[in-house]
Amino acid sequence: EAALEQVKQSERQGVSQLEVTVNALIQTQEQLQAAKDEKKKVKNENQDDILVGEKLREAKSKNVAIDEGAFCCLLNGSWTSTEERKEKLATLKEYLQEIGTEKTLVAAADGLMTKPEVRGD
Repeated sequence: EAALEQVKQSERQGVSQLEVTVNALIQTQEQLQAAKDEKKKVKNENQDDILVGEKLREAKSKNVAIDEGAFCCLLNGSWTSTEERKEKLATLKEYLQEIGTEKTLVAAADGLMTKPEVRGD
């Protein structure tokens, strides 16, 4: 009987150690899953940041093109024809509307249809 009791005690210890190991494994798997979820979240946030950066670069590029193109031409009065002046003004006004400029300010751009010397610049 003593031998049988020792075997049972040994089995109980084995089962107890197995439970500890299984619980540790489960906890490690949960931590791994949490780390994977966090990595995915960070990756998505980084992707969002990349997209925002691309949009900002596009907006800046468009702003520079308008500033150096249509606006500069109208401001300096360097258009060569009435048609070119109308196109530049339409381009400028369309851009101002795209970026949410107040309607009165968009309408004020019409003042650029006259040469700087006539405007008093």
